[in-house]
Order: sequence, then C-alpha cells, then structure tokens
Amino acid sequence: MLVVVVLAIVLSYILWELTIRWQESRDLPPGARVFPFRTIFRFYQDSAPHERLTEMAKKHGDVFTIKRGREMLTFVNSISAAKETLKNRGNDFAGRACSQASSLLTKGSMGVMFGDYGPTWKLHSKIMYLAMHMNSCESLSLEEKICKEADALVERFKDAMKEPFDPKYKIYLGVVNTFCAILFGNRYKINDPEFYEIVELNNRLRKISNNREILDIFPFLKYFPVELTNDINEAISFRDRLFKRKLQEHREAFMNANIRDLTDALLKAVSDVCSEKSRIKPDDTVTDDDLIVIMMDVFLAGVDPVSASFILGSCVLDKPSARPNEITSRIG
Repeated sequence: MLVVVVLAIVLSYILWELTIRWQESRDLPPGARVFPFRTIFRFYQDSAPHERLTEMAKKHGDVFTIKRGREMLTFVNSISAAKETLKNRGNDFAGRACSQASSLLTKGSMGVMFGDYGPTWKLHSKIMYLAMHMNSCESLSLEEKICKEADALVERFKDAMKEPFDPKYKIYLGVVNTFCAILFGNRYKINDPEFYEIVELNNRLRKISNNREILDIFPFLKYFPVELTNDINEAISFRDRLFKRKLQEHREAFMNANIRDLTDALLKAVSDVCSEKSRIKPDDTVTDDDLIVIMMDVFLAGVDPVSASFILGSCVLDKPSARPNEITSRIG
C-alpha cells in the first residue's frame, strides 16, 4: 500500500512538472531546463556558482536560462549583452523575480526592494525618493548620526576591554541605533528588551532569506507549520507590532513643517503624492501595510549587511597577525 502511495505522489509530481513546463514560454534563451531538483543540486554542488555560470556561458552563449524552483532565470554574461539589456530593453528587465517568502513577508505588497516593476512599484519608489530627499534636509545629517554612534561604540569597547568580551551585541546596538534614528528618531540602550527583539527579527529575516528557495520549489508548504513558515509568521508578528506602533505615534505627533525622521517624511510624501490628482489613479492608494513594508526595506538594506560586515571584520582583526599594522600603514 505504501509503495502505491509513493508511486502516486511521484507520478503526480512528474505530471505537474510536465504541465508547468508545457506552459512555459518558448521564446527564452537556451540553457539548463531540467527538473528543479537536478538544477538546484548541480548549481549548488560547489562553493563557487559564478564559475559554473561561466562554464554555462561557454556552452550556451552570453545569454542563457536556468531553472530555479518554479522560476526561469535569464543570465546576461557579457558587456555587450548587458548594454543591450540595460540601455535598450530596460523596462523588459526592470522587474523582480517572484518569491513566495517575500510575498508572505510583505503581504503581497512587495515594497520597493522586492516589488515587481509596474504602477504600484513606481508609486512606492516615488514615495521613498521624496521621503529620503525630505529627510536629508533635516538638521542632524546622516553623517552626524553615524559619527555619534561610532563614538558611542568606541566607548563601549573601551569600557569592556578589561576582560575578553563578545562584541556582537555592542556592534548590533550601534548599527540598530543608527538606522532607528533615521527611521524613528530614537535610540536604544544595551539592556533594552526591544533592542534584542529587533536583533532577533534581523536574524530571522536572514534565516528566511537563506532558505526562501524551499517555498519557491514547494509553495504548498506555506500552509503547513514547518520551521520556515513559523519564522515568517514570527517575523511578521513582531514587525507589525513594532512598526505599527511607531507609525501611529508619528501620525499622532505629525507636524507638516517639522520633519523629524524618515517616518515623518514618509507620511508627508504620501500626503503630497496622493494630493496630485492628475498623476495618481483613484485605486492607487497607499495603506499602512505599504508604509510598513517601505520602512522595512530601509531596515533590511541597512542593519543586516552593515552589522555582519562589522562583526566579520572584528573577527578578522582579532587574529594575531600583521593585518592591523598593514591597515594602519595603508589608510592611517
């Protein structure tokens, strides 16, 4: 009986895959169009995927296609093809690949970072641009905020130098405070529970990003309580709780003539854009969920890569070697 069930599942999967492949566009460039499992295992079997892509370019040409999960990815692998793609066919290649994990995290909005090219993305991008421009005109510049947190980080390191310590949370605090000052205009202390919740949110989002392809291959898993979907639900729950509270606080204290931070600037940008009756369609509304996703784009773009780079750099510099002297001699 078990063998029959397994065979039925395998045959159903093969039929499903063949149906999807039959519906795929026939106009795509040549490449490795095989079943998802084979493509993924072959693509990630070594630690240097760029070398494999170079080999595929020699076989299939400068423009080729591979299958990743449910997606067909087109790679451009030469300067001439890249110029043609970006200059002459920019709108055709301006979109983003659909990701189940990103769609769940953004509740279908996708924001500026993950959103596909179209009217909604253009609207959100315009709001983000206006908000960033308004926020750059405030009294305390981005450079001053970064310098302030850098000085505070140095002081925390000096205070902890009496014995060995883990610099991770001290670095996280400096990075989180920088971007929270930009977003919300506030800072955290090292013993603030909400700060550790923000770090946990960042760790969850990194974990989701590293494993998001699983949902692209098996989209039905989003309906089951597996680890990845649990992480997504936990991230959404804390993000909405924190960002909705911050958004409501800013809306209650909002003054059009006093833009304090990026959240204030976003509220003003939405008001300005939506007042342009001739340029915006009636159904192009901007919800609180859209604003939260845009705020989340800023958080994602800043906190994780910056903190990870600093933590990795501190590990490298901690090793006894001539590197610190070399760095000093090169950059002073």
